[in-house]
Amino acid sequence: MYNRLLNEGRFPNAWKSANLVLLRKPGKQGTEPSCFRPICLLDTVGKALEGIIAGRIRRRLEEMGGLRENQYGFRGGKSALDAVNAVTEIARASKEGTWRTREWCTIIMLDVKNAFNTVSWQRIHDEMEKWDIPPYLMRIMGSYFRNRKIRGSDGLELTVSGGVPQGSCLGPLLWNIQYDSLCALPLGDGAVIVAYADDVCVVCSAREEDELVRIADEALNRVAGWMREAGLELAVQKTEAVLVKGRRTWQGGQPRMENMPVAIKNEAKYLGIWLDGHLCYKRHITEAGRKAGKVANALTGLMPNVGGPGMNRRRVIATAAHSVMLYGAEIWAPAMDKGSYRRMLGTVQRRLLLRVVAAYRTVAEEVAQVLAGVPPIDLLAKERRDRRRLGVNKKEAREATMRTWQRRWRTGSGGEWTRRLIKDVVKWVKRPHGEVGHMLTQWLTGHGSFGTYRFRIGKSQDARCFHCDRGQDDSPEHTLFRCPAWIGERDRVESRLRRPIHIDNIVEVMIEDEEKWRVISEWIERVMREKQEEEWRREREG
Repeated sequence: MYNRLLNEGRFPNAWKSANLVLLRKPGKQGTEPSCFRPICLLDTVGKALEGIIAGRIRRRLEEMGGLRENQYGFRGGKSALDAVNAVTEIARASKEGTWRTREWCTIIMLDVKNAFNTVSWQRIHDEMEKWDIPPYLMRIMGSYFRNRKIRGSDGLELTVSGGVPQGSCLGPLLWNIQYDSLCALPLGDGAVIVAYADDVCVVCSAREEDELVRIADEALNRVAGWMREAGLELAVQKTEAVLVKGRRTWQGGQPRMENMPVAIKNEAKYLGIWLDGHLCYKRHITEAGRKAGKVANALTGLMPNVGGPGMNRRRVIATAAHSVMLYGAEIWAPAMDKGSYRRMLGTVQRRLLLRVVAAYRTVAEEVAQVLAGVPPIDLLAKERRDRRRLGVNKKEAREATMRTWQRRWRTGSGGEWTRRLIKDVVKWVKRPHGEVGHMLTQWLTGHGSFGTYRFRIGKSQDARCFHCDRGQDDSPEHTLFRCPAWIGERDRVESRLRRPIHIDNIVEVMIEDEEKWRVISEWIERVMREKQEEEWRREREG
């Protein structure tokens, strides 16, 4: 059927009729068309034919040399972060050198009004002819653009006369074909275009302020002229510029596009990354922490300390917040060398991991990370940077992360009890078995039903053990290895394991195999549960 349609140059009308769904854009209110993002739901069988056509057109484009490399949208092996990286690399290069030799740089982000829905079909056809697309593909593309219709939710059907259908397989490729001449537009020395789908960024660099303004004006006017010829319209009032200036004071003017000034801002958002004039990414890290904090707050309700999913499932749930925090880490990871930035995201990660291991809120960030088996957020960010920008493979990058994490754990302060139990982070994290629950976490952290902990937080008048009459402090070590109330329990565990258990080998024995983990963890949970019940009984009795 598809071969016949290709030979006949016919795209059936039934596959060109789309159901329209309007998705409200985030933060947009009202009923104006610009407040919605239209999605076309097309016939799946027709989309399969679109996929065949798209594959053949791509092969022809590659034979002719391929699309311009500075178009990063809808391209295999390219992403939004590649586009951001291309922009920031130019900006960083302008800051290098001495005070006298470094350049001024401005990043100008253009906004195209309703781009995908207004592009001209005739222009797409003309651009395809420049690529010498085979005649049989040009014939079926002519049929593809004729008699296209769209149906609203109220049943109203309208004829479509332009635009690339969002939701189609061909739409992204057709957009790139007609946008390719923009990417090839000569802007002169000191100006570069970076495109991602319909987002256009013009980066200009120059030694002198006046020269920078002149280069930016010329580049913007050429881009605006191309847009007019293509039947597209720029929203000048939404165009933003960020001046990369370091510590220097800008005394130049504003770039202008079609005689309208472009606002220069201290920071602006480009493809999800907040850029600022110092390329320090403080605003981005702050916003990432805020957004991830909302996700973490929503997820904590799914992960109570008692009950709920197991630790492995909790860790999977936590990846949602980690994804929000780490978006674009390949770009801003070096900023995490600053302690205040690490704390912004570390605080959110700690709150999340406390729920993963079902720990009390007094547990330290470093301890929660180790128990959950999740590296510190700044190491995860640098791992992503190394994989993308330095070409380090996934295994090597993770091994480097683990080595750094182990050094921090060995030389860090706080959580001394857990550091004594878990000496090797790598062995603990890579164990193939065993989950940590609320009771086991209490013993591993020392934050739980212990006299030493309750006295420290003001819940008890002293730290003495109320299970024995020796007057010793009730610590985690005392509970399992010294208190006479639990000697029988320990003897039975050692008999089952056929080896002695002491404070310096208990974790190593647990991670040897699944059965040993089960025996020891059940022993600790029984003891901790009885201690907690006794604690509650005494509180009720006053």
